[in-house]
Amino acid sequence: MWSDLALAGAASALALAERKLSAPFSVTAALVALSSPWWLPSRVVRLRFWIFTALNGDEGRQFPCAGVNDDVFKWLYNHPAASIRSRQGGVGITDLFWYMLAPAHYIHQEHLESDAREYPLAVAATRKILAVPRERLAALARKYADRHFRDAAAAGWQVVRLRRVFFPLFVRLFHEIIFDEECPDEMVDAFVRSGDNVIAALKFTAPRDMAARHRITDYLMKRLEAGDADRWFEPGLTTREKALHLQGVFYHTGSVQLSEGMAHLLVCIAQHPHVQQRLDVDDEAGQYLDLVIREQLRLFPLFGVAHRITAEDIALPAGEILPRGSVMLFNYQAYQTTGFDNPLAFIPERWDALAAGACNYIPFGVPHNRPCPGQQISLIWMKEIARVVLQHVRYATPLAHTRALPCGGLCVQLPRTDAGQRPVRLAAAMVYLRARDAVESVVRSIVQLLFGVHCIIAARRARLAVRYFDGEDIE
Repeated sequence: MWSDLALAGAASALALAERKLSAPFSVTAALVALSSPWWLPSRVVRLRFWIFTALNGDEGRQFPCAGVNDDVFKWLYNHPAASIRSRQGGVGITDLFWYMLAPAHYIHQEHLESDAREYPLAVAATRKILAVPRERLAALARKYADRHFRDAAAAGWQVVRLRRVFFPLFVRLFHEIIFDEECPDEMVDAFVRSGDNVIAALKFTAPRDMAARHRITDYLMKRLEAGDADRWFEPGLTTREKALHLQGVFYHTGSVQLSEGMAHLLVCIAQHPHVQQRLDVDDEAGQYLDLVIREQLRLFPLFGVAHRITAEDIALPAGEILPRGSVMLFNYQAYQTTGFDNPLAFIPERWDALAAGACNYIPFGVPHNRPCPGQQISLIWMKEIARVVLQHVRYATPLAHTRALPCGGLCVQLPRTDAGQRPVRLAAAMVYLRARDAVESVVRSIVQLLFGVHCIIAARRARLAVRYFDGEDIE
């Protein structure tokens, strides 16, 4: 009896305490949830890097660093022994890259070793495809950009992700220079789905969608079997290898990086009104736009980090020895934001008095270690497309601009004729973008943690690079 009374009394006391505590607890929980966009993503990122290091090892040496900067950085990057692309002593960073980029991983021009049978054949095909006269490249860019952005202006105000806006455009451009015909709309959608998945996998925001990727491989193989693009290739590659080469170099790497490059360029212009004004007023010849693109590529290069593996010991000028097999990570953005006045500011005018070759500026790599073969086509297309875009639409965004572009270039797109005409509506749109990005950043940070761990574990189990160099079939 007394025990029952005691239990009843305890239950009553707990219920009373719960009623008194529930309100403050609810308020605290609400405050934690509402404030999470400002503190949770950064903590999840730190946790993610800690887990990645524990799973994947603290692999690679970052450059620039103390003693390896400016001219020493270029010297090391150009060094003949900084030559291995994928072959490692065991499971490592190459296996992760190959897992993310499958099925075009082992035949991709950037991953092939220089002594590989396929390498000279892949290089020759890429050069042939990219050897398009400047006038035709410019005309194609204007054709597709004008078609798209006339419709965009007519559609009125829209919330868009710039990376997603430009992806279909570059898919169409590459398709026409490879096949000499426009890409069917249903295949544009398929290419975009596959490319989006590559981006998402590399950013740890989604698992690989191999069905979408294999659909592109199958399409390209059918076109090659029909003789539609076989003229680009010398004898020596199988039909599947040719298809995977086109898929990896042009539809995954090329389209992805150019889409991100255009997204960065338009965000830079949108967030610097004086640049937009000068482009509108006195840049008919496009000379100032050249400086804008150069500055954008300095602050937000198409490549984040390039990795190389040492084929032999390298003696650094300061006396340190990098042993054979060392993984070197060349950080483009870190290098290109040193050696300049006010290096983190977006100042296109700085290039009026600077020569790119005399600066810490290598947006397309270094000359003696496989520079990007797409430099000319990238600069022509970015300039021509940007000029067309600015004739039709404007972009606005209040979001922080980083090279990772985690939001994909989330912006408001509005007709050029509306620029400056509806300030209240624009202010409301900026509030909406901030709120939306705050929520997305929380979700994205957690998703990246989960998928990142999954991908690293899966890549280490798959051991694609290790098995390939051991002579196994990894198809």
